Parts: sequence; structure tokens; C-alpha cells
Amino acid sequence: MVKIPNFEPQKATKYIKTQNSPYVTLLYLRDIENRSITNAEFLTHQNQLLAEPDVVALFAKQLDTGGWLPRKDDQVYNPMYRSTIWQLIYLGYLGLNGTTIPQIIKAIDYSFRNFYDQEEGIFPSISRYSGFLQCLNGMFLRALLKMGFSRKKRS
Repeated sequence: MVKIPNFEPQKATKYIKTQNSPYVTLLYLRDIENRSITNAEFLTHQNQLLAEPDVVALFAKQLDTGGWLPRKDDQVYNPMYRSTIWQLIYLGYLGLNGTTIPQIIKAIDYSFRNFYDQEEGIFPSISRYSGFLQCLNGMFLRALLKMGFSRKKRS
């Protein structure tokens, strides 16, 4: 464990609990208190986060297909920071339980259906940056795991 000089966990915990942020609370519950993402208190705070204007705006831009861009414009990596994969990476950083959010499930199904190379086991990129981009695949897989998709069976 890394020791931080003059760090007082009790003071840090007290400070975190005073923050009126569902995002901070979710990460606190998950990463510090080791609460499951299926825990009732966790899900209550998740619902608060889902009502935040920025999160509502992000989901409002999602298309009926499950992606965030028309398929002809939506590549794995490109457009950088705007493709469906990137949106799922951002949502993964929020600490959500994606298995309870239909929009996330739909976006993941869209991504596997349109981008996943089953033979290679990767999400290959084309155009600007092409091939197997380890960093992007790693961030995407991390997001899936953090959102609770380690055991989800694909139909």
C-alpha cells in the first residue's frame, strides 16, 4: 500500500461524505467502502447521477440503434472522443452499474454487433488510426468490467 505523508483517512472520508455529488458518492461506495454495484444505496445514488444534466444530455444524443453516431460515421476509435466506444468509456468512469441501464446495454450490444472481431477477439480500428489499438481496447474492456459486465452472457 502506498503511504501518503500526513494523510488522515478519517478526515478524507468525512470530507468526501460532505460533498453533494452522486458521482463522488458512487465512487466512494464502490472503491472505498467496497459496496457492490448491486447494493441498494449504490443504486439510489446511481439514479441521482443518471438525473444529472450532463448524463441526461449524453443519453439524449444516443440513437435508436444504440450508438451515438450514424453507423457510416461511427468507427471504433473515430471520430476521436465521439464514437460509441468512447461514450461507453466515459460512462465506465462514472462508476455506474451498466447492467441496470437499458441505454448502456443497448450501446454495448451495438458495439459488439458492429465493431467486435470475433476471430481476433478485439475491437479493431479503421481510418485515422487503424488495427489493434491496445489502449482503446483496454479502456473499453475496463469500462465494461467496472459497469458490471464481467459475467454477462451474449445471446
